[in-house]
Amino acid sequence: MEMEKQFIDLVIHVFTLEWAIWALPLSILLSLLTTRALPGFFLAAVAVVIYHVGIVALPLVASGGDMSTLPDQLSAAAQKLEPISIAAEYVAYAFLIIVFSLTRHDMLRPSVLE
Repeated sequence: MEMEKQFIDLVIHVFTLEWAIWALPLSILLSLLTTRALPGFFLAAVAVVIYHVGIVALPLVASGGDMSTLPDQLSAAAQKLEPISIAAEYVAYAFLIIVFSLTRHDMLRPSVLE
């Protein structure tokens, strides 16, 4: 019972509306770069990095803040990351990118277009 509660808490903590707003468009864009499953695992790592850099850098850029503070803010944000949360995000991004990529590849195969 305790393990199930920990899993539910992890899902609630990681997969927020903010995450979904970033994840879906980012996964769709990155899925356009591949038609195979294996590169999707590499692109998932790229997506995790883009997400975490984006949630720190975008508000700074939008407010016209001092960009010289960005490395310090990224360093502070990186220290707060939890490995299990990063792993969960990585698995979710890999799933989304691979599914979107293979679906697009399957929809555009010659037998479907005829």
